[in-house]
Amino acid sequence: MSFNDTASQLGISTSAIEQLLSGYASEGMAEALGTSSSAIQKFINGQGSDSIAATIGVNSSELQHIRNKLDSSGAIGFILGLAYSTAK
Repeated sequence: MSFNDTASQLGISTSAIEQLLSGYASEGMAEALGTSSSAIQKFINGQGSDSIAATIGVNSSELQHIRNKLDSSGAIGFILGLAYSTAK
């Protein structure tokens, strides 16, 4: 699957995917998840987020526990998977 296919399925730009894979949150990805780019960036950098926790139906403490089990690449994969799961 190409970046174009992935972007099309998620309703975001290929640039947003490239930025995410480089470790940076974009407004496009934030809109796809219904959160802020700062919440995504904090998650990538090792912190939890109330809005991301709400998206997956857990509290912020549970999300932080999940995040603590992931390295930054895992966090990026988590965000990408979450985007797929919430895509319309």
